[in-house]
Amino acid sequence: MLRKHIIPVIMLALMLVILTACPYTSSVPVSQSSEKLEKKLFGKWVKASDADADFPEYYQISEQDKFRYRIEKNEYNTTDSIYDKTVYVSHTTTLGGIVFINMQKDGEGDFYIHRIDLSEDKESFVLFEVTDNIDEKFSSSAELKAFVDKYKELSFFYNSEEKTYTKKED
Repeated sequence: MLRKHIIPVIMLALMLVILTACPYTSSVPVSQSSEKLEKKLFGKWVKASDADADFPEYYQISEQDKFRYRIEKNEYNTTDSIYDKTVYVSHTTTLGGIVFINMQKDGEGDFYIHRIDLSEDKESFVLFEVTDNIDEKFSSSAELKAFVDKYKELSFFYNSEEKTYTKKED
């Protein structure tokens, strides 16, 4: 009898692990950091679905250096009643008008690859995770860039969940 209940629970847990998406990670960026910073990205960006929350998830974006952003992701920890902060050093790569952001946690290690669509009025952006279902591994930015450029227009190249962020005054 117990076995009847355990198997569905294990199957459900396995499905949740499989369906929980993470962005694609690469040991190399799509390109080296050479694009000028979009200063309109500087500031506080609140996750749109959390806009009315007391403690919304948000990003604080500032200049790291001439070509790289410092991005602080802030998520509220209800257990400790504080914001947990994760810092990324990031730069953009534009391919055919589509902007990708190469994010490195604490400026070290693998790159998390996202597509970022900044609205025309520069008051919101949508963040798309490049799918983690990519099996290919790349040893150079040129190889990864060619791959991303080839598939960037296809919907299955991105995880299904997209997140919208709106600019807020501090």
